[in-house]
Amino acid sequence: MTLCLRAARTTLVLLAVSSAAGPAPAQAPALPTDTRIVVTLPAGVAERFRAEMRGHMRSLDDVLFALTDADYAEAANVADVHWDFGHRMWEAFETQGLSTEEIAQRKAEMRAAMEAAGGPMGGGAGAQGGMMGGRMGFGRYMPEAFRALGQGFHEAGQRFAVAARTMSDATEAPDAAAQRSLLGRLQEVTGYCRACHETYRIVASPE
Repeated sequence: MTLCLRAARTTLVLLAVSSAAGPAPAQAPALPTDTRIVVTLPAGVAERFRAEMRGHMRSLDDVLFALTDADYAEAANVADVHWDFGHRMWEAFETQGLSTEEIAQRKAEMRAAMEAAGGPMGGGAGAQGGMMGGRMGFGRYMPEAFRALGQGFHEAGQRFAVAARTMSDATEAPDAAAQRSLLGRLQEVTGYCRACHETYRIVASPE
């Protein structure tokens, strides 16, 4: 799987949408009332948060692309970098050219150091979420229930990564039951995405 293949596929989709759109209707139908909970963020924070959500959409597409090719190692790699707690740090390492193995080693070293110092990562995934999402990330701007969904997303992402890595390391091809189980792990991830987007609406506050 290459970035060129992904880009080519995305370009074809965009061209298809553009050609199918046609002229705008004379009068658009009335939209249903949006009953989602409004979360107001500073304008700059709102834009960065929306960019992060677009990034999650890209990584989900990359995971699906990998699963289509039965490339379970790549699916695990994407989830490890983009769906883990502290993913912005791991993504920065990826941008710098570090390999998956090097990023995993950096993660282990940082978490071991924080555990030794009695830091937030010492308490497991929930504590990681408190540091990465609650006090240092976007979570500090969000309601508690919103933060809980974000933490659930990251935890589900890591469960999927472990399951995909296990399938990649297996000596035999996965059977139908194993594939269904992996898709179930992926649905846990998308379930959190769906719950969040159906419950909350981000609004930028005036500058």
